[in-house]
Amino acid sequence: MKEETKKEINKLIEEITLKPELAIEGLRIIQDNKGTDKYTWAKALGEIAQEKPDLLLPYFTELQHLLDHPNNFIKWGGIALIAELLRKKEITTSDESYQEYMHLLEDKSMITAANCAKGSVRILKNQPELEEDITERLLKSAKHDFESKGKLSPECQNIYWGHLLDLFEEYYDLIGDKKRVLAFAASCCHNSRKAVAKKAGEFLKKHLLDFA
Repeated sequence: MKEETKKEINKLIEEITLKPELAIEGLRIIQDNKGTDKYTWAKALGEIAQEKPDLLLPYFTELQHLLDHPNNFIKWGGIALIAELLRKKEITTSDESYQEYMHLLEDKSMITAANCAKGSVRILKNQPELEEDITERLLKSAKHDFESKGKLSPECQNIYWGHLLDLFEEYYDLIGDKKRVLAFAASCCHNSRKAVAKKAGEFLKKHLLDFA
């Protein structure tokens, strides 16, 4: 990142911290601006969501629109931002905001689904009561077909499986139904992508002792 751009982001962070309602102005620029300002605002809001999410929670409903942004880079940043805010909200599996977020696991874009999966684990760590539902959704998402340039991409699915193995490892101690996760890992052992097959083998070697 250029030093000048970083300075602009830091300036915006300071301004929004002092006047949180500027987040709505930032959202307007992100939605309407065709230049580079939208990226600066998106980055600033994303950093605030990580460091001071309480400042943005009053504008959660408006910020949810980032999940539908036509620019993928903005959308992926929005997925991370909303995850940080959902971590701080008191939510249940029936909440509309949670449902809307988790629906992104079904996206045809592997990167979109992977970003949502990563964010869901961030949420889970703050709200472990959601573990059963999130684990179920992650396992279900492994069966989705992904597309690349409008065509089915088995390789994208392979990459996604490797991503899921990393995430399951990240919160393994919190998983209730470990057998199902181990069964998923076992299904990856003969994956055509060697890195995924190797990762699956290491996962099983480490955790099968739980059931010895």
